[in-house]
Amino acid sequence: MGQLSRRYEISSGLIGYWKNRYIEGKLVEGKSANVKALEAKIKDLEQMVGRLTMDKELLKKAMEYSMQRKRENLSPVTAMRLEGSNGGAKC
Repeated sequence: MGQLSRRYEISSGLIGYWKNRYIEGKLVEGKSANVKALEAKIKDLEQMVGRLTMDKELLKKAMEYSMQRKRENLSPVTAMRLEGSNGGAKC
C-alpha cells in the first residue's frame, strides 16, 4: 500500500478505504450497490407495467364483447336470444 500511495500521491488511508469498500461489494464495476438496487427496481416496475397493460387490454376486449352481446340482446352465456323467453322452464 505504501508503494501505491507514493506512486499515485494519495494517502494510504484512502487506498485502505477503497479496498474495504471493494471487499464489502460497494465498488462494483463503477456502480454503487444503490444504483444496482434502483436498476433492479426499474426492471420490476417495467415488468409490472407490461402485465397491467395486458390485463387492461384483456378487460377492454371482454367489456366490448359483453356490450356487443347486450346490444344484440343475446345471453352472454348461451348466446340465445332473450326477447322470446317467457322466463319459465319448458316441460
